[in-house]
Amino acid sequence: MLPGVSQVAEATIGRIQALVGRDLRESRKGIKRDGKGMKYAEYYWLFFDLPTFVMLGFRATFDTIREGKAVVAGKRFAKMRDQAWMARRSIWIWPMTCAWTQLAEWCYLAERQINDRLPSSDTEPAALFQGHTALRPIADRPARLDTASFLLEALGIEDLRAQFEAVPRDNRTGGVGYRW
Repeated sequence: MLPGVSQVAEATIGRIQALVGRDLRESRKGIKRDGKGMKYAEYYWLFFDLPTFVMLGFRATFDTIREGKAVVAGKRFAKMRDQAWMARRSIWIWPMTCAWTQLAEWCYLAERQINDRLPSSDTEPAALFQGHTALRPIADRPARLDTASFLLEALGIEDLRAQFEAVPRDNRTGGVGYRW
């Protein structure tokens, strides 16, 4: 007996999603960096669930911003200090490396990705993260997740929350927000 039209359609869609998804996972075409931070093409949501896409964004960010790129973190920290956006003791004195830019860009991207796909208040968050251990803590949160808090906790720096909140949230330079 031949499969029904709906079965053939579902199988075809599944096969296309698998093939294109594999290509996007490897090439990461459509995820790029411009003057306003890391960007992604909306079609990525057709091929990836939230946890997979956040991890893909991580890889794309660190591939795009490679060691040797100009580091602007020092200038940003200096401006935060000069504008008194944070307590003087809160400004880090560690060497400015590309890692600061990579981390800030990825956090900004992940915050946008998560906020774009948070479930509505009547949806069970755990359903989105079934089988994904890396981002599983999101599933245990309320539907209205404070994404920045989650990322600070995931990075092990939740104790810096007050300093993080002291920095203006708006993007004063047109790129990644100063708080990241």
